[in-house]
Amino acid sequence: MALNTTATDGKDFGEIGRHENRDMVVIDGSLLEGGGQVLRIAVALSAIRGKAVKITNIRAGRKKPGLAEQHLKGLLLVRDMCNGELENAHLGSTEIIFRPGKITSGTFSSKISTAGSVSLLMQIAVPCALFAPGPCNFNLRGGTDADMAPPIDYLKIVTSEVFAHFGAKFETQVIQRGFFPKGGGEVNVKVENIQTCLKPITLTQPGKIISIEGSVNVGGSCPIRVGHEFKQGAESLLLEEFGCKPNISVERFNAYCPGSSFLIVGKTSTGCIFGSSVISHRSKSPAQQGEEAVAELIKFLPGQSCLDSYAQDQIILPMSLAAGTSTVVCGPLTLHTQTAIEIVKQLSSAKFEVEKTSETLFRITCTGDPPVLATDTQ
Repeated sequence: MALNTTATDGKDFGEIGRHENRDMVVIDGSLLEGGGQVLRIAVALSAIRGKAVKITNIRAGRKKPGLAEQHLKGLLLVRDMCNGELENAHLGSTEIIFRPGKITSGTFSSKISTAGSVSLLMQIAVPCALFAPGPCNFNLRGGTDADMAPPIDYLKIVTSEVFAHFGAKFETQVIQRGFFPKGGGEVNVKVENIQTCLKPITLTQPGKIISIEGSVNVGGSCPIRVGHEFKQGAESLLLEEFGCKPNISVERFNAYCPGSSFLIVGKTSTGCIFGSSVISHRSKSPAQQGEEAVAELIKFLPGQSCLDSYAQDQIILPMSLAAGTSTVVCGPLTLHTQTAIEIVKQLSSAKFEVEKTSETLFRITCTGDPPVLATDTQ
């Protein structure tokens, strides 16, 4: 389908969430966090619920407002998945209209020519694929380990396990790593469509730590010793804190440019999972960065929260789509989480309640608004 870049008609669409007509909802892209997250959640829900959206003020507060390549490629990917229509979708655009068709199953691909994050492509595409009439397979290229986005391993290990609580299943295979500035990473993702509906979840008991594992990924011409220094820094702090040495692997990957990343994951007896990651920077030693990733994980292990701060906003969308009432206990709500809740409210009838239960804990309760599932007519 050819990309429609018809200009808008110049009407005033400043009111957040206002219905332009019976079939279109207007979303202010500068709302709260005001970044690409608004776009991803709004367009994913638009496709899942069959509601047209107009998004204005896209990334208005950013240094370079409007659509960057990774945002544009995410839009085009969802458009292709549902045979939808896009207006004004081009680099730098601050306003788009998306009219979805029916989500289809099949094989889809997307390539970002920079180190733009493929994890962000997954964040917009995977929820849509869950509601396809059959399985979806994706080949995604770009940055796998980039700043300002979760690394691919976080989605592969942490997000996939969190989604599994809802009955949602997806698998990620890393073919090649993509680091700044060239990107060039490649991943394959397989998403199983849900057969009935997403299940509501209850994550209110953090449980006891049962495992801590980590992985260091070294790519391109980056020396393997960098990976071992990450490992040593992480191990030293974990030994000091818990008196045990975790299982941390060091693995080399093909990559167009040198780089390294580290993910540390903790699991508990009640099915909670927490992750912390870091991308290598020359300003700090690998050992120091390994310690910093572990220090962040320690904030949750052991504790009373059932989610890390990165999974918070990612869980809002499936909570809103589940058939029933979900409850999770987490730390202070991030701006991304607050934004996700507000966007979901504008595009569905899901009802959220947020209760502060202590100085550091919050309880999020959501009565979901499950969409009508597609049927496979092939």
